Amino acid sequence: MLEGQILTKLSIPQLHLVNEAKANHFMLERCAKDFLGYFEIIPEYIDVHNFLKTYGLSKSLYDMAYQIFHDLLEPYFANKNPLGREA
Repeated sequence: MLEGQILTKLSIPQLHLVNEAKANHFMLERCAKDFLGYFEIIPEYIDVHNFLKTYGLSKSLYDMAYQIFHDLLEPYFANKNPLGREA
């Protein structure tokens, strides 16, 4: 609220979901960068399921993790897909 005015038309549960998604994205991006840091060279393939299992993360985060890895690795593999599926 700003001077008594609501800044969004989202309900409190909707705002919670938006904030949770942002927090999940931030956490996954940090974990993905950490995960990639264990490799001496950028790997040609990333097993997202293995990544989630290694960090004890829910399988429900697969799609978000996939997109984060895709975004992180795209500059290195412009003509390949290091995640093994169509983006």
